[in-house]
Amino acid sequence: MAGAVAESGIATRGLGFILITPQPCGGYVRCGRVGPRRRRLNDSSDRQNVANPCGILVEFCTRNTAMKQHASAQLSKVRQGQRSHANERFKQRFDLEMNRDRIHEIERKICNRQAVAIESRHGKENYFVEIDGKLIVVGYDGATHRVVTALPDEYLQNLSPTTVKLARLKLLPSEQSRVLGDIIAGKARLLHQTESTAFYEVQYDGLSVQTGYDAVENRLCPYRKPNKKSMREPALGVASDLPPKAPLPPLMELDPGATEDLLRQIHDGTSRLLWRYSNTGRAKWSEARGRV
Repeated sequence: MAGAVAESGIATRGLGFILITPQPCGGYVRCGRVGPRRRRLNDSSDRQNVANPCGILVEFCTRNTAMKQHASAQLSKVRQGQRSHANERFKQRFDLEMNRDRIHEIERKICNRQAVAIESRHGKENYFVEIDGKLIVVGYDGATHRVVTALPDEYLQNLSPTTVKLARLKLLPSEQSRVLGDIIAGKARLLHQTESTAFYEVQYDGLSVQTGYDAVENRLCPYRKPNKKSMREPALGVASDLPPKAPLPPLMELDPGATEDLLRQIHDGTSRLLWRYSNTGRAKWSEARGRV
């Protein structure tokens, strides 16, 4: 064995390598480790030890490849069955002609969180999705990442009306246009706003909903709690019902005599401290008596 390897020009002392060569039968040949630490190959029903012309023992592996091909074929068969079943349910329950591309678009929306999750049972999840401007509940298999069915409208009767209304508002463009119209018309109550986004409380089908409005893109956006650092003036083109800011008190011009009298009272401690601007005492407001 060592002589055969040496004659082929491959060093054998302390080295190891893996050589994969294709075979006419469709499998592949993997050479074992060469050198003193080469493990002994075992004869079995699924592994055959053969020798190449150079005398190197090789391991002909087909079992792992066959198992992987079988699992892939089974998964493909399951996915095809799920997609066929979903096509039948869309046609039967909603008279929708679905194909591979349209169902894949629904699966993409679910993966990108453009759908509303409802519940999960036995590895299957139900989602609200928008299809041709209509709200439809579909069943989704997280293991195969495929839409498996479309549930009938009677399923919605088992859900909370609030859940259904909020899903309609989030997914249907027609419902979002209604809310946008109320915001632009000034019918919504402004809660707070940032530089380009205003957040409102709107009335939608008997619900008080908090949502955001992006004035730049003219679209709804998720609601965010107010942040003192992000408070800004009202955005252009957005109605505001916040009360106007109170005007600042006017500044008083004092003559030099009155100024000296007030400073004396403050220094002598005869004036009354009202409040101070900072803990370091850099600015103080005091009440003093005198003519102005």
